[in-house]
Amino acid sequence: MLGCRPLSICQTKEDLINTQVTNEYFRILLSWNDTIVTLKGSIDYYSHVDWTDSMDIWDERGPAVMPSSSQQHMSYVYNDYTLDIIRKHEQMHRIHPFFLLYSSHLAHWPVMIPEKYENRFYDSPLPRRASSTQAMHNMLDDAVKNITDLLHELDLYDNTLVLFCADNGAKAFNTWDYWKDFRNYPLRGRKSKNFEGGVRVPAFISGGVVPESIRGTRRHGYMHVCDWFATILHA
Repeated sequence: MLGCRPLSICQTKEDLINTQVTNEYFRILLSWNDTIVTLKGSIDYYSHVDWTDSMDIWDERGPAVMPSSSQQHMSYVYNDYTLDIIRKHEQMHRIHPFFLLYSSHLAHWPVMIPEKYENRFYDSPLPRRASSTQAMHNMLDDAVKNITDLLHELDLYDNTLVLFCADNGAKAFNTWDYWKDFRNYPLRGRKSKNFEGGVRVPAFISGGVVPESIRGTRRHGYMHVCDWFATILHA
């Protein structure tokens, strides 16, 4: 359920299969029931423009017209949209299973965070940029909590499987960053490198459908992100 780009929902296994036919973004968007997405990454969290100063926010029809989201932090836009489509699913398609991918832009560069989160880490002993990154992760925590709280509220959680997975290891802030090789300690390497620090990431499963017998346990074997797809279809 939780995954940086598309945020989408589909209702059936057939829909899920159709979305995986190609990796071309727009063909994927056309096969989702509801989507909001940025295509380039590293967009301004408030203005929603990319490095070419072009608006980069799309839905399943094309450029998204979202006047209510103007100058709103992108995390709030994603989170509010997610909650809305879960509510819509509960009202209209409750008898059908659904698949939802929530790929938060947090805590991706640029480092931009609402003041209330920044203030929570104001006294952090870490350098300012690192404490701001902490605040971004804290905001992500709240976003995930908003989703799981709603699933509980709508009595959907007990029949939901939640998957959480990072996409890559942390990167250096810049080429001369002294700590660039230690950000994923004790793993070696960082984002864009093939060492474990670049490709081995935290992941967990949760939700009401997880058997009691395996809750709170750990698995130390190997898996690849591609394994999620086959596992979801099998379930």
